[in-house]
Amino acid sequence: MAKFFKEPSRTFSEYLLVPGYTGPDCTPDHVDLSTPLVKFSKGEKPAITMKIPLVSAVMQAVSGPELACA
Repeated sequence: MAKFFKEPSRTFSEYLLVPGYTGPDCTPDHVDLSTPLVKFSKGEKPAITMKIPLVSAVMQAVSGPELACA
């Protein structure tokens, strides 16, 4: 189900990365980029996942609003 956010969207140039700001537990080995392939309820684990990230560009020329909502 699509989730709509009321706050404005941001671009990468609007963020400032501050060295040493994150904690010691924020390391690449704690990141999970898997993508669920089937619908699942909040708090449950999806039955089927891919071990790769799957995203759509937020550009209308690349993917239309139907794909963004999906």
